[in-house]
Amino acid sequence: MERMALWPLAWLAGVLLQLQQAGVWPQPVQALLCAVGGLGVLAARRLPAHGALALVLGLGALLMLGAGSTAWRADLRLAESLPAPLEGQDMQVVGVAVPSSAMYLAALSDSRLCATLTLREASGT
Repeated sequence: MERMALWPLAWLAGVLLQLQQAGVWPQPVQALLCAVGGLGVLAARRLPAHGALALVLGLGALLMLGAGSTAWRADLRLAESLPAPLEGQDMQVVGVAVPSSAMYLAALSDSRLCATLTLREASGT
């Protein structure tokens, strides 16, 4: 079997490893995993294709890269959360409601709903 055929599985194993953690690793750990993983992939690609060292290095590097990049993306998403002082407070939110695709799919089966959506879109409310 070609060594690169196993590489996506190593990446997924790294993703699963991070997803099983109770929290997101600190940013220095994420950066280290991504940097070492990326360099490991480059090094593994330069080794002979039939060598066991290339296989082990490539799999380990992709596992680290998958775990580190997953933690990094999770950290970015968590940074978008509501600030702690605002949690539990009453707020007034003002905005524009945009119909979801689920609404349009429901409208296809109900002509009255379709007409209502069309009128509201046309009037801008």
